[in-house]
Amino acid sequence: MTPYQIQRKRRRMLPLVAVAAIAALTAAACGSSSSGGSAAASSTPTQNVSKDIAAGAPAPPASLVSAANSEGKLTIYTSIASAGLTTGIQQAFNKVYPKISVQFLSEGATDVTGRYLNEAKAGAVQADAVLTGYSDFYPTALTAGYLLPVNSVIPGFTGLYPAGGLLDNGNFGVVFEIPNGTAYNTQLVATANVPTTFADYAKPYWKGHLLAFSPTASPAFMQFWDMVLKTYGPTVVKEIGANIIPNSEADTLPPAAQSLAAGEGYSALLMPSTTTQPLIANGAPVKWVLPTVATGPQYVLGVSAKSPDSSAGKLFAYWAYSRSGQAALTAVNSSIGALTGDTKGFYAPNNNISASEQAEILSLLGKS
Repeated sequence: MTPYQIQRKRRRMLPLVAVAAIAALTAAACGSSSSGGSAAASSTPTQNVSKDIAAGAPAPPASLVSAANSEGKLTIYTSIASAGLTTGIQQAFNKVYPKISVQFLSEGATDVTGRYLNEAKAGAVQADAVLTGYSDFYPTALTAGYLLPVNSVIPGFTGLYPAGGLLDNGNFGVVFEIPNGTAYNTQLVATANVPTTFADYAKPYWKGHLLAFSPTASPAFMQFWDMVLKTYGPTVVKEIGANIIPNSEADTLPPAAQSLAAGEGYSALLMPSTTTQPLIANGAPVKWVLPTVATGPQYVLGVSAKSPDSSAGKLFAYWAYSRSGQAALTAVNSSIGALTGDTKGFYAPNNNISASEQAEILSLLGKS
């Protein structure tokens, strides 16, 4: 097995514990000047959330911070497949709230939301929050009473958050958007063939050399094809589909990155930069490209109505929907925060792809 080979599908639980140094640094940077460096001060946000979102927005109540610290644990179900990314999120949160151990369970979007709904129906929810690309899962879970509307967690949220970052009539908010680019093997692709748009993959050059993903494994994957269809037309979708290596489609993107690094394909059709970064750092012959038009998942945080550590889930929401929290998150995952103001030419995904639109896409890809 080469250093770049991994299992194509896997389930993992990552227990993540902050180092003691983070707590010391946070104590020095946080709290009011009158706190005297007390334990309470070390658990106070570095910047008041009321100033982060908008004037008049509430800061996390002291009682919520205290309750979350007492719970001492936070479990998040997510479709983020990179351990480096989840570790970065945990470390950023623990710089502000060092007393709370963060655990992530990572699976493909369809798997993780299905797992959550199954647990919720059984009355045994283990996740305090769900962080994944927006899909019908969110309004479904809200209607069933499994998730809370953000307004019930952060009073007045809907009237304070940017309108473009609100979804489902303000019941949820976008935490960050990740523009997915593409990647190619520098040892196999000559400079003249380096893609600059996704439409480039319709060229005969890529026939049998293009690594891809299962289009139905995640709403974000179907949204990608929807963007390609509406930007370049059905012929391009069909031609790209015909160039994909047979049986190369995985349910998540990291397997394609590993295969690309191992030389099993010339290029990986869809790829976030954070997935390629560890491979490049280890000397893999991979380069990431952001095409001129790109889209990606709008990650939304759903806070559980009932969970083992519900206060910690709510506190994470205050942090994730703050300007300072989003600044930390976007730095970790090369994304766009609803409060950061940099769109990077992002093509907002279609969160309401109809059954007929999906059927058209699958037909063009030869999967109907």
